Amino acid sequence: TIRICVNSTQSITVSGGDTYFWYPNINISPNTGPTVSLSPIQDMYYYCDFTNSCGTVTDSVFADVLFPSIQSFGDTTICPGTSAFLSATGAVNYIWSPAGTLSSPTGNTVSASPILNTDYQVIGIDSDGCIDTAFVSVMLFPQPIVSVQNTFLAFFGEIVEIAATSNVPGTFTWSPPDHLSCTICATTYANPNQEFLYTVSFEDQNGCTATNGVQLKYDPIIYIPNTFTPDQDEFNPVFHVVHSNIKSFTMDIYDRWGEKIHEMTDYANYWDGRYNDNKVCPDGVYSWKLVYYDFYEKPHVMTGHINLVR
Repeated sequence: TIRICVNSTQSITVSGGDTYFWYPNINISPNTGPTVSLSPIQDMYYYCDFTNSCGTVTDSVFADVLFPSIQSFGDTTICPGTSAFLSATGAVNYIWSPAGTLSSPTGNTVSASPILNTDYQVIGIDSDGCIDTAFVSVMLFPQPIVSVQNTFLAFFGEIVEIAATSNVPGTFTWSPPDHLSCTICATTYANPNQEFLYTVSFEDQNGCTATNGVQLKYDPIIYIPNTFTPDQDEFNPVFHVVHSNIKSFTMDIYDRWGEKIHEMTDYANYWDGRYNDNKVCPDGVYSWKLVYYDFYEKPHVMTGHINLVR
């Protein structure tokens, strides 16, 4: 008796005769001679006639065909960026491929993290040395997308509407919850009065997730005109600073000789073109220096000129 794996070949050698004839002539090569190769696909007997000058005798060999049975498990559909566990039974050693997206190319259990729909192959070798192959299919759900306006330039004290949208139905979650009107709404309202980063997480109906971020920025905003006309009409009669997102400021105004003639320290302050107890300043170019502090107490300095025209 010989034990042979199905779909494999095994050689057998005999002796004692001058010539040898093998039969049946099924999956055997050659069918004469002392050494032949057997490739049976089912259990069967092979017979050999041994012949010499004294005559012919017959002997036989039984081919016990072994059928390995490798089974694989784990066919599934997963979200992009996640993993699936694949397993196989029926063997002693296992080789998985393609190996690039597997936690290990060997072992009866592996973790797969494909970036595309992938059919994984596992080759198993059982205790008899027989080889069998099985397959596991891992498919991917579509990757959801969550879209937001990534940066908002906000004004101190205003309520900012921030919204998220997606290409598929699902749920939204905003974090952190500080200063938000709703943490599980697609559209929410924020009023942190300081620079803040909000993250929105989206989960679709397949359990797949996507994230995005919204940065609220409170950059200082300053507008300073370059001309004013304090000529007693209703148009442009005073010079003042228009600003937002500033914690405090000081503006000094100087004449052409460098003498400070006016100071402003509040948003309501202005210069009407006078100095020193209501004296009228002549037409001309006056310089100014602005020092302001943002919300983080960081000082900033600006300088420029203002044209006084009567």
